[in-house]
Amino acid sequence: MKFSCSIIALVTFLTNLFTITMANEVTVASEKQILVAHDKNRSLRGLRGELSYQGRICSSESEGVFRCNTANTQCQPDQWDYWLLHLEGNTTYTIEVDRISCNLDPALFVSEGFGTRLPTACYFNAFSPELGLIGFANDNDPKPAFCLGLVPSPFDDPKFVVVPHASGPFTLGVVNYASDPLSCRVATGFRYKIKISPRPSCA
Repeated sequence: MKFSCSIIALVTFLTNLFTITMANEVTVASEKQILVAHDKNRSLRGLRGELSYQGRICSSESEGVFRCNTANTQCQPDQWDYWLLHLEGNTTYTIEVDRISCNLDPALFVSEGFGTRLPTACYFNAFSPELGLIGFANDNDPKPAFCLGLVPSPFDDPKFVVVPHASGPFTLGVVNYASDPLSCRVATGFRYKIKISPRPSCA
């Protein structure tokens, strides 16, 4: 069963000044063998329980891509894409994740704060001691016109509105839900675009 939800949340929290450092993951041969032998859908960060960000969004549009083997991983936090945002207090933000690959079915959630450990449970109930889940969105925004009538092009895209009470860091999670893995090409994966209006602060 798929869940649909668009939530307007008011968030109040105090933040300290952060210095955020992100490094590439280092994998030794034995760890790669474990990944292949036990679960091809799990990443190294999942084995270590670490949350790593795809990057920080400081523009109105950004693009991301999922690997083909991440379809239907709405309850596997180590397969989600995490993006860091800095949002200003008392400002209404509209956040969309639009499919570029028509065979992608994206969902999203927004949490307050900056995390270092992966959340648990499914995306619509993602628990983390570091991140406060604000809400999630799924299938509440029409898919792009160029995907209409195409098969496969499952369900619709997510849109979320949030009005923070205070400025600070937020985490956007993008989830590969009921996508079609059989039509996914390894060379391109599942591509998506994040649209945020107004654009996040780079402070």
